[in-house]
Amino acid sequence: YRSGGVYWSGQCQDGKSRGNEPYYCPVGWERFSFQYSSEVLDFDDKYDNWPIAYIGATWDDAIRIIFADLEVSKSTVLGAGVLLTPSIEYASHPHLAKPFYLDLDKEYQIKWHKGDYRQDMRMYDKRYIQCVFQCRVKPGCYTKYGGILDNNDKQISQDKILWHVKGNIGEYIGDDKILVCGIMFRAT
Repeated sequence: YRSGGVYWSGQCQDGKSRGNEPYYCPVGWERFSFQYSSEVLDFDDKYDNWPIAYIGATWDDAIRIIFADLEVSKSTVLGAGVLLTPSIEYASHPHLAKPFYLDLDKEYQIKWHKGDYRQDMRMYDKRYIQCVFQCRVKPGCYTKYGGILDNNDKQISQDKILWHVKGNIGEYIGDDKILVCGIMFRAT
């Protein structure tokens, strides 16, 4: 999606249903996939027709989500649940995906990403970055609402830009409703 990478214009036309929701190219973002065992999740049969949605995250939230499931928040404007959006532009609003200054020379910032991703993250070193999670959402488990933040995304209808998956406060929502399948980064 970044310069020299995969790109398409308009809705993705690859023949997959994605729950009959539109999916647009996340221009300017780099995606790091989470690897799941195909035998355990049976991805193609179970998740291939689930729509793609995004969750904007602060840096601290991103680390917690990577190592745990999505915790139901009591602070959503729609009540207890998890808020997602089919718009990466909406998810990257600074209120949701607060820019974070990455300094790989700082000890506390390098502990979590030793190994293969360390070199990949060098391109973001000494820059402000944002992170957004790319998810698959089970059809029928979310309700669509209008947005509450200023948003410049002209591709997604503003009256259906927020998706709310209900839950109980403190509950963790797992891959039976939301599968976190990647983390997206961009430098701002």
